[in-house]
Amino acid sequence: MKEINSYYKIKKINNKFNIFKNKKRIAELGCYPGGWTKYLKELNIKNFISIDIKKTKYNKNYLMGSINNNLTKKKIKKIFIKKICLIISDSCPKLTNSKYINKIFLERHLKKIFFFTYEFLKKGGSIIYKTMNYVNYSMIKKFLRNFQYTKKIEFVKKKRSSEIYYYHYNFLK
Repeated sequence: MKEINSYYKIKKINNKFNIFKNKKRIAELGCYPGGWTKYLKELNIKNFISIDIKKTKYNKNYLMGSINNNLTKKKIKKIFIKKICLIISDSCPKLTNSKYINKIFLERHLKKIFFFTYEFLKKGGSIIYKTMNYVNYSMIKKFLRNFQYTKKIEFVKKKRSSEIYYYHYNFLK
């Protein structure tokens, strides 16, 4: 079910913002269970890599590992000689019943994604990632200053969803 939901979310995002147009090197962070990877394969995008600590069935361009692990980073640099054009992530740490603890987990998780972005995203590149509405916005605001443009994307459901996606584009570094 998670895979199907994530597949349709990335499809809606791409239909609205055309995020994959002319992107030569794409990295998907936290690809399990594989909904976004499946969509990339359907678009016939060839130069992408999916990174996660769990294996997905949809990608032969899969790299098992953590994005803050030095060995994983070396492998990514070997695969992509040039910097990455687009980073995508629908990943989320395992959540608990406590919003306070979830906030800590999510902010730690986002920091890993942000540090990865600073290291690997090319100037003019883009990132799209998921967060929750209870995460400290000042942390996101500090990160988005590194981009010329930002779009906030929310999917309306019958029950109130706390998921928010951010699409930052034209990386300034």
